Amino acid sequence: MENNETEDRLLDQRYVKKLANALVQSFLTYGICRLRCIGAAAISNADKAITIASSDLSKLGIDVVERKSFTSVNFNGREATAILKEIIANNMTKKEVLEIIKRK
Repeated sequence: MENNETEDRLLDQRYVKKLANALVQSFLTYGICRLRCIGAAAISNADKAITIASSDLSKLGIDVVERKSFTSVNFNGREATAILKEIIANNMTKKEVLEIIKRK
């Protein structure tokens, strides 16, 4: 049983890191990221990934903040309430973000 739990934790860590990398790439491409989360596990993984992505972006000189709201989504033919998480630049325009990216 303990082996399976360790494997599950490692898979979860890899998934979160991949999600964080995707958030960074999305932010660097579009200047904003959006995640829709349904369920506690999705929200928890999103929070971890956003924390990692924020740290990675800060190393590039980009300060970001997270904005949260509720949204409705169609999931498997049913409407569900989700948490919408957005990562946006803090006190920076998209042009300023792009200038920082070009310098790196």
